[in-house]
Amino acid sequence: SERIAGELEFTKSSDISAKDIAGNSKKKKFVTVEKMGIPGLEVGELAALVTDLDKLDPGIDGILGSNYFQFFIVGIDYRKPSLLLSGRAPAAGEETLVVPFEKNMKFGFAPTAECLVDDVAMSCVIETGAPGNFTVPSARISKLPGYKQNRYIQSDGSLSHGLFGSKGDDIVVGVSRFRMSGLELIDVAMGSNHSDDGIMTIGKAFLDDYRVTIDYPAEKLYLAPLSNASPSFPFYTCGFGMAEDEEGITRVNGIWPQSAAVKAGIERGDEVSAVGGKAPDAYSMLELMDMFFAAAEVPVVVKKRSGEEKRIVVPREDLSPYVGSEITTVKYSLDTSL
Repeated sequence: SERIAGELEFTKSSDISAKDIAGNSKKKKFVTVEKMGIPGLEVGELAALVTDLDKLDPGIDGILGSNYFQFFIVGIDYRKPSLLLSGRAPAAGEETLVVPFEKNMKFGFAPTAECLVDDVAMSCVIETGAPGNFTVPSARISKLPGYKQNRYIQSDGSLSHGLFGSKGDDIVVGVSRFRMSGLELIDVAMGSNHSDDGIMTIGKAFLDDYRVTIDYPAEKLYLAPLSNASPSFPFYTCGFGMAEDEEGITRVNGIWPQSAAVKAGIERGDEVSAVGGKAPDAYSMLELMDMFFAAAEVPVVVKKRSGEEKRIVVPREDLSPYVGSEITTVKYSLDTSL
């Protein structure tokens, strides 16, 4: 974080153009850290981005990424939750999916696998910390059959945010068939991202149905289905997104048409006075993400441009039915070819 970097003296640094998860760019400082990592498992001479993490969560001093984990075999169990760094790959069971990947230097050595989205070839970054299921680059969504068949909905304004702000309208599109190695999904809703690099992502909402092992040295991803795994991958949302305007006022920055938020009378541009019983600026970005992705409903107070104040409880809902993807079928195969 910028706060911690200010307390340390880095002798090696350079300025670069960094991008956040929403596709926004900012000039940031890159430094070389002599030693960093979990006590007893430190790695030397690591590059680190210096940025303001207080907005994400004031309790976070730094984030360990793939440029550190690339030296380990990493096991993740989202249900416990737990993180295991090991020197040995797991024994693959009959249902364990093994996905070959490459370490993508452009994205900090993040594991990147090849996949097919309705027969459109894409590179897919495994984003273990991203909250959603799947995102497809907005620049490539128009090539998908679901888009051409009007199996999509487009937001009015932006609901996706990164550390540097929001960017552009969002889209949810119905995908008939997704394939990655021996995994095949039939009928799944995918959101959009604003990556200029044409990269799609797989996030935590999909991965938490598996015991995940990332063998960085061997460049293999192991996905072992949990016994109580869900057979479908809904696209949950509370229907609206928020952002501060130039005057520092939190407003509805984007909204999904036909959503419960629209039906409740929320409009783009409404001032958000309270959410979850507190002022919006009382929350960190992580706390708001947890609320909007996990809560069954979100109480919100909005002030209309007329001055009228409305107290609304917005239920979380699944947008999949709007794009013809109500139930996702999951298939596994020993054939790892696309």
